This record gives sequence, C-alpha cells and structure tokens, in this order.
Amino acid sequence: MKPIEVVDELNELIWGKNAEHEENFEISFKYTYQGSWECIYYEEFLLWCSEMDDREWIEETQDYEDLLKYCIKEFCKIGKQMVKLNKLLLPKSIKYDCTKCKNSFMNPFDQYFCTKANFDVGDNDCKGEYFLKE
Repeated sequence: MKPIEVVDELNELIWGKNAEHEENFEISFKYTYQGSWECIYYEEFLLWCSEMDDREWIEETQDYEDLLKYCIKEFCKIGKQMVKLNKLLLPKSIKYDCTKCKNSFMNPFDQYFCTKANFDVGDNDCKGEYFLKE
C-alpha cells in the first residue's frame, strides 16, 4: 500500500467512508511529499518517513511490516504519551476531612452537606464547620 493510500485509509477509519460519521474531524492524518521523502503525520507528529523508516523487517516475507499497522501503532503511542502528559499537568485533587466526623470530601463546599450517619449528634448531621487539607 502506498503512503498516500495509507493516509486515506487512516482518515477513512476515523471519519467513515466519504466522511459519513460526521465527527472526529479534528483528527486528521496528512501525507507530505518533499523531493524523494514521503512522510505521514498526525497533526504535527511524524508517524512515518521514508528516509527514516523504523518499521520492523520481516524475514519470512522479505518486507517491512505493514505501513498502515505501523502508523496505527505509532498513533497509539502518541495517545499514551498525551495521557501521561495530561496526568502530569493536571493538578491533583485535594482531599478535605471534616475535623468532627473525619468524613472526606474532594470539594471544600461539601462541608455544608456533611451528613455522616455514624456521627453521634441528635439528628446525625455533622454540620462540619472545620475542615483540614490533607
């Protein structure tokens, strides 16, 4: 399969044949040709380049691994890297504990709705006014 056909196939996989899904248009694969170089990109990420072909050589077939499968594998690697980066960049949530009943909340405004059943008050309503950041 030629690289331009691979790009068509990749875009067809996410958009559907003739863009029938009408979604995922923010995801697109691109083919570029520069002199003797052929490249496949996802947005600005290089998935494959003819001059730096990192595909595995398969002895049985005396050919490189399938270009479509290789590009999908590289795309998945980018996705995993983005997930890791997203986890690093997003702030960790802070857990707040009610000092009266030790009920935990992720949102400090929940202190006004603390109704821990095992807190021994007349109506089992903590009304926890004091919270500590953990």
